[in-house]
Amino acid sequence: MTSSILEKIKGFLFDPVTSFRGVRDESPVETIKYFFAISAIYAVLMGIMIVLRVTVTHPFLSFFPFADPTQTAVLDVFFVFLMIFILLAMSLIFAFLFGIWLHIFVYLMGGRKGFWETLKSVFYNLTPTMLIGWIPFVGSLIGAIWSIILGVIGVRELHDMSTQKAAIAVLLAVIIAFVLMIVIAAAFLMAIVSQGPYPVM
Repeated sequence: MTSSILEKIKGFLFDPVTSFRGVRDESPVETIKYFFAISAIYAVLMGIMIVLRVTVTHPFLSFFPFADPTQTAVLDVFFVFLMIFILLAMSLIFAFLFGIWLHIFVYLMGGRKGFWETLKSVFYNLTPTMLIGWIPFVGSLIGAIWSIILGVIGVRELHDMSTQKAAIAVLLAVIIAFVLMIVIAAAFLMAIVSQGPYPVM
């Protein structure tokens, strides 16, 4: 990790207004390089927590049960690296998809600087989540709240919007996404329950 990335981490955590203003004209390569670095930190640390069984299996890994090394008595190094790779890849995919989702609300609230500025905001506002989200119990909650606050600042600064409009856009995106996930999860659970008990073999 280069010193510039370390300086960015410090800046976005403790001086986000100045930091977001400083990346307005930044090239996509530099932004993606930064997010890849903090995502790698998250994937490795979360992977260690899962391997040590300090925390439960990450939701991303529920789609890849074969990649969970805690299911075997003997730790398989291959599966550990595979798990870390999956966490890294899914973090990148999640950030991109949420960027698309958030941009809908940013646009509705008057943001006209383009999709890349919204995605850039997401890449940087996820800094707290990527750095402390691996900490059991409190890390994900604190990281999420901190990221939402940074998200408001990022959208405001990169789209030249008012704080009120930026906050509405970010909160609507987060709340509606959360509600949709609950509805989908509930529907999925009801579908499973409606199938009735499975016959005992």
